[in-house]
Amino acid sequence: MQNTSLRAGPTPKNIVSVCIDEIKEELVAGRMYHCYSESPVLFSNQLQLITEMETLYDRLNFPQASTRDRTLKTRKVQLVIGEEAEAVKDEQDIKNQVGRKASFIVRVNSRQNATWQGSISWTEKGVTKHFRSALELLKLMDSALGDETMKDD
Repeated sequence: MQNTSLRAGPTPKNIVSVCIDEIKEELVAGRMYHCYSESPVLFSNQLQLITEMETLYDRLNFPQASTRDRTLKTRKVQLVIGEEAEAVKDEQDIKNQVGRKASFIVRVNSRQNATWQGSISWTEKGVTKHFRSALELLKLMDSALGDETMKDD
């Protein structure tokens, strides 16, 4: 199987729908939807969600990262040949996905200073906020989910 980098076309679809289905001991689990896969990406905690999103953006090469990730392990250098990413789902299909606890639409517009910048919309409340880092994105989600965990107690 050949490793290829997928680049978005003229109108990149970097919308991700995050559906939170379970909140247990400060960890969230659920599904992530994007235009480039028919099936959802499952996650069992926030780190896994962020990692899956970063992997998607790296595959798309959009938004383009301004820095390379650093690791403690030696990394194999891969020469990748770019090819157009083909959306298999409509953007509206992505936005219509709903989680049992909460649903968010995330649009990462840039990846600068080794983190993300973009906006998050809380689907159930119709509230949109901008974030300046992946940590701030998680904090915004956590503040929204705080309301949901209070209802469960």
